[in-house]
Amino acid sequence: MTRRPATVALGIGLGLDCAKIVHEYVTDPARRDFDWSDCLAVTAMTGNEYDSTEQAMNKIMLPWFREVGLRYVQIARAGQLKSSGYEILDDSTAPQRMIMRGNHWTLADELLRAGTVPQVAHKERKCSARAKGDVLDWFLADEIKAGRLAPDFRHIIGFSADEQYRMLRDQHYGTNSRRPDYPLITWDYDRSDCAALLDEDGITERLGFPYPRSCCRFCPFQLSKGSRAELVARWRAEPEAGAEALAIERHSVALNQRMVLGSSTSAYDLAREYDLTDALDLAAAAIEDTPRWTVYEVRRAFAAKQISRRPKRVDSTRKGTPWRSVRAVATGTLDDARTALREFGPVPAKGEGIDGRLGIERAWIRKFPAEKRYPMTEHFYVISKPGAINKQRKNFEVKWGEFTDPTLTAA
Repeated sequence: MTRRPATVALGIGLGLDCAKIVHEYVTDPARRDFDWSDCLAVTAMTGNEYDSTEQAMNKIMLPWFREVGLRYVQIARAGQLKSSGYEILDDSTAPQRMIMRGNHWTLADELLRAGTVPQVAHKERKCSARAKGDVLDWFLADEIKAGRLAPDFRHIIGFSADEQYRMLRDQHYGTNSRRPDYPLITWDYDRSDCAALLDEDGITERLGFPYPRSCCRFCPFQLSKGSRAELVARWRAEPEAGAEALAIERHSVALNQRMVLGSSTSAYDLAREYDLTDALDLAAAAIEDTPRWTVYEVRRAFAAKQISRRPKRVDSTRKGTPWRSVRAVATGTLDDARTALREFGPVPAKGEGIDGRLGIERAWIRKFPAEKRYPMTEHFYVISKPGAINKQRKNFEVKWGEFTDPTLTAA
């Protein structure tokens, strides 16, 4: 595709920040110290971006790529396992359209199988590492091996000036001998600067809306107070996006009541607070239209924190290793699932807390005690959508037997 090995790899994250970098390079050649023929651009797809992101790429970015003849490669993870590798969705110097999802894997599919929401502890983006970071590393390594990319390539990344913590973390990532470059930080452009400068150049008018940020429809960072207004606007404009986030959260909460989408609020409660009725109605309709349901048995335990090995001592006031077992025990119509659920234990007429708000039906066998003393356990059966894989850690049954010994206080 290129006449000689590319020396620059431009990571296209689909959003506002990367758009400003390309805009700057196209409209002000002095900003760019490389020839377009020495550059390749690449995007790894999660499969769950907003429609507005796709529209912005098709209408603004792809014409720029065609204008300068930039090689643009769209890739996606090809399966759950690393051995599945990646697939190339499009590879062209004149790209005509965005291909927003792969044929074999999406992040939403992975979350359904795991029965969880994206994990964001300590600002880590574990979902991005799997959906994007790993895939980009594999692709770039293959390009180096094939002689289409220089081993010491410069990697241009669209972190803005208000994301320097991401820059510091990124410098420790990757398996290639790349030289990371963060032009927005060099130019001191934060996200508001990028938006204002694109707006001044008429991009907003051409699109019909401000150039959007790139993120999955169910990205938990959207629920933070600083991003909430934008989230509300996007879910109001694209209610099907909000409905997808609500569905992922509901399935996650069914398997773990504490696993809501946001750190301080649930997606459901946020949608109710801001009267996002279209998204809520679509989510409710999807539940009504679901033909088959599964009853899952969930057992979860936390060991006491081990504080010394020899002699072995634990601190029963501190949480230690987590243990979990999830398995499907029945699948059928909703009536079938309800009948099966009641065979395992009594189901409250109206669930408490978030169960009640989401209409989740659960039969409790054992609850975590109110007083946090470890080890502690919980055990329940619950109805949710099919798809979560059976999963438990090695030696779980042995540990579960120890944790539920009659000498321990039952919940």
